[in-house]
Amino acid sequence: APGIEYGFTTKSTAPKDPIYYKWDWGDGTFSDWMGRYNSDEICEATHTWKEKGSYNIRVKAKDVDGWESPWSDPLAVSMPRNKVITNSLFIRLLERFPNAFPILRHLLGR
Repeated sequence: APGIEYGFTTKSTAPKDPIYYKWDWGDGTFSDWMGRYNSDEICEATHTWKEKGSYNIRVKAKDVDGWESPWSDPLAVSMPRNKVITNSLFIRLLERFPNAFPILRHLLGR
């Protein structure tokens, strides 16, 4: 949901340590280069999206000599609404008259 921090991890194998990582969060923002990570060491990063929607996250690596990998294949993530909207009048009717709508109660799991 928008406004909630999410965590992601990546790692890579490189012949020369250290390795640095840069994240593309899909919302027009990028991380700074993160690291000094050893080969096969996990890099953890977090991001908070401000808007609901779908985003494609990518990451790339850079070694100590400055060689950069291409961007990774994108990982699609979706930020849903941050609250569920319910029809409280309808729920109150179901609670007040529990036997009036037996099929609906069964379908709604109430």
